[in-house]
Amino acid sequence: MFKMIQTLKFLFSFTIIRQVLTTNVQYSWSEKVLENPTTSCRRLATFSRPTKCLAACLNSYAVLHAVSWDKASLSCVCCPSPLLDSEVAMPGNWQTYVGGTCLLGYELVAPSTCFRYNSTSVNYPVADAQCKTEGGALIRIDSAEKNSLFTNFVENHVNDTSVTEVWVQATRKGLLWYFDDNTLMEFDNFGVGAKSNGKFEVRARARGALLWKWQDDFNFSKFDFVCESKTVLHWTTNGIDAV
Repeated sequence: MFKMIQTLKFLFSFTIIRQVLTTNVQYSWSEKVLENPTTSCRRLATFSRPTKCLAACLNSYAVLHAVSWDKASLSCVCCPSPLLDSEVAMPGNWQTYVGGTCLLGYELVAPSTCFRYNSTSVNYPVADAQCKTEGGALIRIDSAEKNSLFTNFVENHVNDTSVTEVWVQATRKGLLWYFDDNTLMEFDNFGVGAKSNGKFEVRARARGALLWKWQDDFNFSKFDFVCESKTVLHWTTNGIDAV
């Protein structure tokens, strides 16, 4: 009887492993979150189970920030970009799963949030493009909590804060400031008198000498920068290992 039980346990375990490998993914990477997919996510097809949706997204995209499956419609949505608060959430009865690791070279600074510091001074467009090429975005500081994460992170990565200046995501249009997705800034960290509103001063950088208060600057000035990303899914080129 004991040997029979052990044999049954082995066969059961083997069946589960086989099922995982036939869908070319290990599901240990993901955790379920209370979020709906946003408009930047892409509908794929309909699947009877969330595991099939996840496997299909893995086969379709090299990097995933989230996968969502709608229990009512059986719709499957793949999110190759971060789920941004500024985007419109898709209505539905979604089960959303997010990855648990940072992009290569990024550091986890808060649940699902990763930063990378770049000490090569470049102009704003170059910094913005490099972050996007990596799968991230130039840091968007839209709350006091995010600002604290940023300042603590930068101070741990520079030797002399008094001479360090770092680009932050910001674009001025007229007298108003926006994030790069054209969302109006409701939080900012500009210092007193730091908005000179010169004709070409349409970007913002955080200055260590001013305790990381922001100041406007020119598009072509060169400063360090911080990229940010949500945690993402990585797997090997054979599509079997997911972490």
